[in-house]
Amino acid sequence: AKKGVMDFQVELNTSKYILVIGDSVAIQLAQALQEAAGATNNEDSRRVLHYSWRTHEGVTLGTTPSGGAVAGFRITGLFSRKQRDNKFQLPPIPGGGWMSEHVDSLREGLRNHSLAISNVSNMKAPKDNFDVVVHQWPFGWMGWNNKHLPAETFFTQENIAEAVNATYNVFGADTLILQTVPMMNNVENMKKQMSKVNSEIYKFAHSYVPPEDGTGVRSVLVMDVAWLSLNLFAYNSVSLEVTNESALNILQERSVHNIHDYQTSAELIIDELNPLLSSRHDCCHPTVKEVVSYACAELVEYDQKKCQRNVYSYDGQHWCMSTMAGRMNGVIGCLLRCADLPRNYQRDCEMRCNDLYMSLNAIEFGDSEELINHY
Repeated sequence: AKKGVMDFQVELNTSKYILVIGDSVAIQLAQALQEAAGATNNEDSRRVLHYSWRTHEGVTLGTTPSGGAVAGFRITGLFSRKQRDNKFQLPPIPGGGWMSEHVDSLREGLRNHSLAISNVSNMKAPKDNFDVVVHQWPFGWMGWNNKHLPAETFFTQENIAEAVNATYNVFGADTLILQTVPMMNNVENMKKQMSKVNSEIYKFAHSYVPPEDGTGVRSVLVMDVAWLSLNLFAYNSVSLEVTNESALNILQERSVHNIHDYQTSAELIIDELNPLLSSRHDCCHPTVKEVVSYACAELVEYDQKKCQRNVYSYDGQHWCMSTMAGRMNGVIGCLLRCADLPRNYQRDCEMRCNDLYMSLNAIEFGDSEELINHY
């Protein structure tokens, strides 16, 4: 890769309280964000509040030198108040159960942190709400507990609204960042699944109107991880010579100035890549086989157990954070700046952030600052 594509890291200086909620990929993202924000600088700044099973982190909290906090919260379904204290569907069981005690432990950690950094003589009530929640949807887990309901059927406007409202009611965040669902081994048909789900996510975010009484979520922004994954998939498949190089033109022609063109480009590249999902190999999971041209850096046969790995995903599900953390942390930091803008600028800012970081465009120092200064 050329300079500025996968060879940079991001330092995040924030006093905001940020939560990343989702499956094991969300825990990955939270860990990377904690490191970027300085929440791993010493042993006392980061704690695991709950292990989901064995040594798999379930709830984590890291406090930053700037007075902020970054947390991770593992879940296996859309976040919903109906799943409160459902101990029968906690990770690693599909369904989306979560426990009040784990929320309470996070809130206690936030309160203690706010007390520690406040001037006691001028202190108001200690802060125990999050400012921002990033939703990484646990698509790979959804539908496993009900074979008659494929994962994509859960992504209705009503269910997304429930997740958004539950997030505000439980965690207090008034800014939400909704990730699109990226390419992964669990995807069987990108057109029927990714296209449908991500269209619903964009539709919700771009039509969202905050309550007039000043309560509730104020800003809903999209983090287009799907577009990044499609870029990676396209370039990898071209390098393996299973996709024509002309497919890369679709990536380069995407218009950041027109939301219709913006989403149409995703549809076009999905049409090009979708046939490749039939070529898989029996690697690491009893039921979900790896998509060779996405997960591997070489072509292998179905019965070949191993393949040479690429530099962006070590299993076709999780990210290689040594190369991808810069883009993940960068776009979150960029979108946080968008959320502070007047609402009439936020959507354009969101698209520019995604175009900069959720792509394979080369990034130079100062690009993000220049983007925000545009407003």
